[in-house]
Amino acid sequence: MMDANSLEIKINENPLTKEILLSFLKNKVANISNNKPRNSAQLTKNGDTYRIDIGFPDNRIEQELSLIHEAIHAIYDALGWVFNPDQKEIENLIEREAERFYRENEDFVSQIYSKLVDKKIKSMDL
Repeated sequence: MMDANSLEIKINENPLTKEILLSFLKNKVANISNNKPRNSAQLTKNGDTYRIDIGFPDNRIEQELSLIHEAIHAIYDALGWVFNPDQKEIENLIEREAERFYRENEDFVSQIYSKLVDKKIKSMDL
């Protein structure tokens, strides 16, 4: 199992990019919804695909950040980067990477969120 230091090295060597995110959302995420009633997000794995459920009903920025955060969890899982997501240092690293990506790509993330969540598009044709 990967520790926080090892994960930090992998993140620094392989930061999330638009291309990685788009490819992953298209090919590995079967469903994204914003129907979670409370301020949280959840990633569910079903075989080799993922479902992302997002809460934060009154905060669009938190919804978009949650999409990126949960997508990062799924991407790392698909890459076989095994770690304990309940470990606070691990969650902090993932949140920091999500925030970095969001800061650098805010308009892009908003467009993706709108296409996949707001309009309830079933297809991942981005």
